[in-house]
Amino acid sequence: MSPLRRLQKFLLTHTSEDWRKIVKDHKRDKYIFYIDGKEIVTDQSSLNGRDIKAMARIPGEYQLFLESKGDEPDRAISDRDTIDLGEPTKHFYAVPPATFGRR
Repeated sequence: MSPLRRLQKFLLTHTSEDWRKIVKDHKRDKYIFYIDGKEIVTDQSSLNGRDIKAMARIPGEYQLFLESKGDEPDRAISDRDTIDLGEPTKHFYAVPPATFGRR
């Protein structure tokens, strides 16, 4: 059987669900972000604040911030906020809870 005929047969015998699985299995993108200078690599294209802290082993009570470019203020990220990890690469930092008045 010619290569063209094999391709035609393959295309005719696979469902759209098969194609989704094939594409998903072959598209293993890696997403990189930084938190407190530490590089984190994931295959997830988006994560919420809680997951970002967990991957970096940041205590849950810490406040997470997304660094902004230029003069824009950094953005506070709650545990429920979802962040797209696509371009540009994201840089985060974590701040411990306030300890005012403690001794």
